[in-house]
Amino acid sequence: MGLRNNFDTIIVINKVDVKKVVDIVHQILLKRNFIVEDDEYLSCLILNEVLDDELLEENYDKVRRGLNTQESLDLLKNHKGGGSLMYKKKLSENDFNVMVTFKSLNNIEIEAIIFDANSYFSETKDINNIIIDINNSGLQVIGITQGLQMLNDLDQETEIENILNGKINEKYKYIID
Repeated sequence: MGLRNNFDTIIVINKVDVKKVVDIVHQILLKRNFIVEDDEYLSCLILNEVLDDELLEENYDKVRRGLNTQESLDLLKNHKGGGSLMYKKKLSENDFNVMVTFKSLNNIEIEAIIFDANSYFSETKDINNIIIDINNSGLQVIGITQGLQMLNDLDQETEIENILNGKINEKYKYIID
């Protein structure tokens, strides 16, 4: 996936089945007027399709197109290793896209939800409301980190592992009055 030029929000959660987390996050985003359009970007790492691939680097993250919204959601919910789906919100001035990634470090359960969007998204109440909704949904949020143009896949995994291992307080110091 390479370096991202957008603002990433990583929400680390207790391990949960991909079907449950995709359903919850999808419903939250629908409530907040985000949609998945037919033939939208869907990416799932399909290991058994690429292990013997001579062009492994090129085909590592296979992109699926030509699916309707429900087909995209069903494919994502049946892929234990997680994946990404593009959501769109229509605004009066213009639209903006948010790539939502369901990240698994063990290819069995999801440990993080990553929102990758332009920095405008981080300045809206949308991301704060989404985080609150996720926290109130029954998914157990362990920690959240955000960054502008800093995260590639390895950095994301390192951030997730740091939060899971309780090391987030070593890197981020918060002063509470």
